[in-house]
Amino acid sequence: GGCPWGPAVPRERVAELAAVHGDDMDTLVSRLLELSASLGAEGTQPSGSSEEEGDDTSFALLPSELLGPLLASLPLQALGSLALACKSTRVLVAQHLSSLRELRHERELKGWSNRRVLSLLRAASGLHSLSLDAAGDVGASLLSQALSQPAARRLASLRISGAGAPRSGCDVPLVDAVQEVLFDLPAELAQLSSLALNSCPALNDALAERLGSLPRLTSLSLAENPQLSQEIVTSLLQRCAGLTEADFSFCGDRLQARRAAGVSAAPPRATAAAAAALMGNG
Repeated sequence: GGCPWGPAVPRERVAELAAVHGDDMDTLVSRLLELSASLGAEGTQPSGSSEEEGDDTSFALLPSELLGPLLASLPLQALGSLALACKSTRVLVAQHLSSLRELRHERELKGWSNRRVLSLLRAASGLHSLSLDAAGDVGASLLSQALSQPAARRLASLRISGAGAPRSGCDVPLVDAVQEVLFDLPAELAQLSSLALNSCPALNDALAERLGSLPRLTSLSLAENPQLSQEIVTSLLQRCAGLTEADFSFCGDRLQARRAAGVSAAPPRATAAAAAALMGNG
């Protein structure tokens, strides 16, 4: 009847642990799990609860002020395991995922299958910022499917790296598939205020030109795209009047030449004014 993560921990015991361990969340989580396991071994049940109610009176009865920090301290892999423990933890994890604001594919989700990443994106209805590694055919497929999710329509910040980059050799169909996604991006994600398309071989001048139609864009990075011309960089700086931050390092003929000469093209996260000044000098 009880949740595998242990029965309800009495509120006063949790308060005692929190007072002792303070902000040391790792230690607090470990002690809570130890306490829950010991109570489970003793067959402890909260007063007034029945065996049938155990599944709904376990982990979920932790004080609400601790549940958020506890769940936030767990890696996404552990959250998946926790969601399988019982009904109450499944609901808690679902609520937590819906409040996620940022996901970094190349960090938190490294090694995950596309199916698992897409399931997470469907659950993360409140997502604000997304970072995707789109290299290779797997990355290209993920990019296409991820940007078609409802959560993508609410993103304010999107960072894509490696779009169109084959894992090995040249893959023309891969580039063509990614270019279709990039072509539709300005129309499908018009709400974006921050966009980064770094080291994306599939990005060309025609596709970059379309980014100038994003009405809310205040931050734009096209770093490490030497295939882009100086003209398109200049055009974007002129068209995107709302830009307050831009990074065009190692883009355009002039910047590519400066890189070959060992001169830094533009500091990462440079202001738009600084990038414009760079393009106007030399």
